[in-house]
Amino acid sequence: YDKSMRRGDEKELGQLDVLWQRIRAGEISDRVEPNELDIDGTTLPLANDFADIVFMGTVHQHLDHPAETFRESGRVLRPGGTFFAYGAVLEALENHHLDPHFPDKKIVDAERYPTLMEMRAFIENAGLKYQKPVSFLRDDNVAMDWDFLRSIENKTHNSAIERIDNRPKDFPGAFKRGVKSIKQVVEAGAKRVEEGTGDWDRFSTWRTAYWGFKE
Repeated sequence: YDKSMRRGDEKELGQLDVLWQRIRAGEISDRVEPNELDIDGTTLPLANDFADIVFMGTVHQHLDHPAETFRESGRVLRPGGTFFAYGAVLEALENHHLDPHFPDKKIVDAERYPTLMEMRAFIENAGLKYQKPVSFLRDDNVAMDWDFLRSIENKTHNSAIERIDNRPKDFPGAFKRGVKSIKQVVEAGAKRVEEGTGDWDRFSTWRTAYWGFKE
C-alpha cells in the first residue's frame, strides 16, 4: 500500500479495513495478508527472488520513483515469476470523462502516467521480458463502486487528486461535477446492457494489464 491509500476514521472504513473485511467474508483468499508499508518504493523490504507474482494495482501513476520501483519489483521476483501493472498509460486517457471538469488534467496526466513506450521500458529495465498488454472486460453489468469514488474526495491521502487540486481553484465543485458526469455515463451504459440495446462506454468496460516475466 502506498501513501495515497485512504485511511479509515470513525465514520467510514479505510481501504486496508475493507480488504481485511473481504478476506474475513471469504471474498478474497485468507492466504492474502495485507501489510501497510511506509516506503517510497526505491527499496522493497523483500529478499532477491522472493515472490512468485508482483502485482501493481493502479499504483504506477502514484509513484515518485517509478523506474526504481519497477527495478525493485524485478529484483524480488523469482525466475519464472510474473509481473503485472494494472491500470492505464497516457494514450488510454484521451477523451476522459473528467477532462471537461479539470482544464489542466491533461497536463497533470502527462506528469504522472507513462506512455506505452515508457511502460515497456520500465518493465524491460527491471530485467523482465515484456509481453503484449492484455485488455479484458469488467464483470457483466456490475455497478461502479461509488463509495470508492467518494472516498478519493479525501485528497489528503490521494496523490492524483492532490496534484490536480494544486491547479484549479474550484476543486470541490469540479470533482462533484466530474463524478456526476461519470455516474450518468456509467448508468446509461448499464441500462443499455440491461435492455440489450448496446454496451458500456470504453472507460467503464475495458481494463488493461501491462506485464512481463522473469526468465
